[in-house]
Amino acid sequence: MYAVILPGGLLGLAAGVVRNQSPLVAVLCFVLAIAAGVLSEHRVAPFVRDGSLSYFLLHVRELQPLTQISILAGGLIGFWVPFRRRTREAAGTKS
Repeated sequence: MYAVILPGGLLGLAAGVVRNQSPLVAVLCFVLAIAAGVLSEHRVAPFVRDGSLSYFLLHVRELQPLTQISILAGGLIGFWVPFRRRTREAAGTKS
């Protein structure tokens, strides 16, 4: 099972539980979700040539497109869930 989207998605779901009004929370969750996805991919499937984290970070653009899309999707979930909650609460206070 290949679920590199989970670290970022779960981070976003956890951040969506807490009420907040700051868009910085959503942006911070996006950055942390991308980092969590990249680090989990390195942990599960490092490059064969060099298993170090620095080599992995320098060559992350060489990952398979599906892997890159999954990491990005996790980051977008990490951003959208807290952001959606923020906009929904703001719309409720205007009514």
